[in-house]
Amino acid sequence: MTTVITRLYKSKKAATTVMKALQDAGFPDATLDIIEAGTEDAEGVMIAARVPKDSAAIYSTELAEGTALLIARAPFTPFGAAREAMRIVDAQDSLPSAVANDNAFVKDEPKTELYLSVLTNHPLFMTDRKEMSRNDGRISTGFGWKLLSRDKPRRSAISGGRFMSRAFWPMPLLSEHKDRRSAIPGGKKFLTG
Repeated sequence: MTTVITRLYKSKKAATTVMKALQDAGFPDATLDIIEAGTEDAEGVMIAARVPKDSAAIYSTELAEGTALLIARAPFTPFGAAREAMRIVDAQDSLPSAVANDNAFVKDEPKTELYLSVLTNHPLFMTDRKEMSRNDGRISTGFGWKLLSRDKPRRSAISGGRFMSRAFWPMPLLSEHKDRRSAIPGGKKFLTG
């Protein structure tokens, strides 16, 4: 999602001042445009700069001699860029406009060519999870690095493997902890194989 922020200023100098403030705040030149009255195909240039068509039609009729339209495109990331751009453009007095919304939200279409595709020729394509090692999914395994510490099975959430009741209760427990071999009560195996 990109926010297209448009403001009509009384002069190109005022629009350039705001544009400079946006550049100083870190907005790249490629996201900023100034369109003056007399620009050839001003409406088409605005649409190319991602201004909505209905707003571009209104702005093209409102551009008078000496006035300038500033267009700033603020993407979703970094978070808060659009709000910062609005704060900067509103710090300078702009001319009133008949445009319903001078902060338009434009949906960005994903560029599928930038995404990874399914690797059909990969040796693990369509592999059953049982055939994969138990360390699959770890970054260290993917790069062939050894872990800094060994993976130890834990019997308890408390550090050191102690049970909570034994950690703070000095007397014997009412019942002993038994390792279960089955999820069925009584420890019976469901299938004997």
